[in-house]
Amino acid sequence: MQAKRVRASQKETEMYYSVRRNELLANLDYAIRSRDAGNRKDALDAITKYNREVPYPTLKIGAEDKRRSLEARGRTRARTAAGLPVTERYVPMYRDIAAGFPRQ
Repeated sequence: MQAKRVRASQKETEMYYSVRRNELLANLDYAIRSRDAGNRKDALDAITKYNREVPYPTLKIGAEDKRRSLEARGRTRARTAAGLPVTERYVPMYRDIAAGFPRQ
């Protein structure tokens, strides 16, 4: 029973940091796309604050994390705008579904 509690606590903590990192990186993406210097500074300041406070160095958000996140979010936006799924494996399914609707 104790092992289940430990594992649940571990997963809960993992989820907290995962969600927090994602929020910070999403805010950075938005700030950059908005081309607002104030928003960008706020987003970068929030990441700096998070990095100072996070208890595990492996969870810090570094330059490479930011770069990869921004690139991935850009690819996701481009695929979505093109009517494609974010994940390649769903392309045939999307095509089959689209084929069932009349073109306008």
